[in-house]
Amino acid sequence: MLASIIDWWLQIVKSDFDMLPNKKVNFSDLPLFPNWNRDYLDIEFLYHPTSSEISGLYTKIESIIKVITDRTGKFIHLTPYRSRKTLGTRAAIEGKNENLVALLLDHSSTDSVKHYIAFAREISEEIDKAIGKDIAPLISAFKGEVISKVPIAGTKQRRIRSDNPKNPDVGLCVEPSGCGIYTNDGNLLTILARVPFSCYTCPFFNAWDDIEIHRQHLQLVIKEQDNLLRGYKDNGHPESHHMSHSLDSTAKAIQEVIFLIEKNEIKQDVIIDNEDDNVSKYS
Repeated sequence: MLASIIDWWLQIVKSDFDMLPNKKVNFSDLPLFPNWNRDYLDIEFLYHPTSSEISGLYTKIESIIKVITDRTGKFIHLTPYRSRKTLGTRAAIEGKNENLVALLLDHSSTDSVKHYIAFAREISEEIDKAIGKDIAPLISAFKGEVISKVPIAGTKQRRIRSDNPKNPDVGLCVEPSGCGIYTNDGNLLTILARVPFSCYTCPFFNAWDDIEIHRQHLQLVIKEQDNLLRGYKDNGHPESHHMSHSLDSTAKAIQEVIFLIEKNEIKQDVIIDNEDDNVSKYS
């Protein structure tokens, strides 16, 4: 709905802009609500409305939508300042870093946005205290079980190898047919699609209780994220930034495996079914 309204408004602005006899700026450089009479300003502020005009626009919108807040039962008073504060707060709550929040608010430094980040952390902590235990099973990145390692030599059980062939296996795949990501071709571009890293978020993966190998894998994922972010900062490649964040769930799943081992939440006496390549039950 909002997108269609913005698109409608942009079409009006574009139509007005096309009628200008002397176009001093590109359409993409225009403010969202241009004042065509302010064509005498410096190029940076050309056609920008005054602060009082923007405030008047907010007052008009407020009188039309008449939104009542649940907190006070009164109409919400809309102001440009309130919009900026909402934008900064929401960006911080969504996990955006200081640099991006500063960019969204058009600040030249991050000094004035630190309180948004601090507020977001406080909100996250309060929410976690209130409902963290209840929703933890729903948002866990690791879907399987941590199991006590048992000898499976001579069986057809699908073992999940470590990233380093010299290291021990990291767990079992309990899906008899395997999956498309189980590959040794070495041509995959991201650590996310490599065994065993891709396995940690798979519901068919059960991890051995070998905490050290999981810690090694966590360090490898974190290192990969750092390298991708460094590439983003150095070269400005947006795909590096997206790929780094795509590893968040993998890192979280490995952390959860380590946490379960530290809490000694380990399934003992695993029974291996040699006939169908599956872990049939826990005793």
